[in-house]
Amino acid sequence: MERQFKKLKKRKCIAFSDISTAKLNKVINGLNVSGKEPDCPKAKHVRAFKWGPSLREDQQIAEYSQYLRGHLNATLQQTGLCLLDATQYPGVLAIEDVRFEFDLNGTTDVLVLHDLGDYMAENVRYLNGLRLVMELMKDLTAEYSKKENQALAELIAANVKTPDQSPVVLLTDLRQKWVFLWLSSDSTIRAC
Repeated sequence: MERQFKKLKKRKCIAFSDISTAKLNKVINGLNVSGKEPDCPKAKHVRAFKWGPSLREDQQIAEYSQYLRGHLNATLQQTGLCLLDATQYPGVLAIEDVRFEFDLNGTTDVLVLHDLGDYMAENVRYLNGLRLVMELMKDLTAEYSKKENQALAELIAANVKTPDQSPVVLLTDLRQKWVFLWLSSDSTIRAC
């Protein structure tokens, strides 16, 4: 009986933004995935987003949301998808998985998923038709490996929560750095 009680002990939970390389490797090994970078074509030029240095976080969210909608809305609407401000849904990517010794918790900045119209708010936790998880950072030069670890943890969480949808994670500063991460069918983490 005492042994069973010990098994029910509360597990440690790590935020995506705080995951270390060692902990991320435990998650990757627990899921039996590997990493490999494919050859990537040169990107088209996209007008860079201008981060407002003195804007509050809610103002910054409004600015980058407008920027993203301006570039993506027409295409997304044609395909029944939409942009969603994921900052309004804390823990939307949180997972508890017995394959590793701790839970992961957190959210991301923007999700691209099925447009459920008026039913979106009450159903966002199901991540219906999740296609893209966007992690936006003003500066990707400082502490890049920590930011990449966060994006990889979000990729793993998104794939655990939606195993039939194969979502992609985009880590970007919306200016010069655009890193796409995905989990291929052979359980290899790809980056481009």
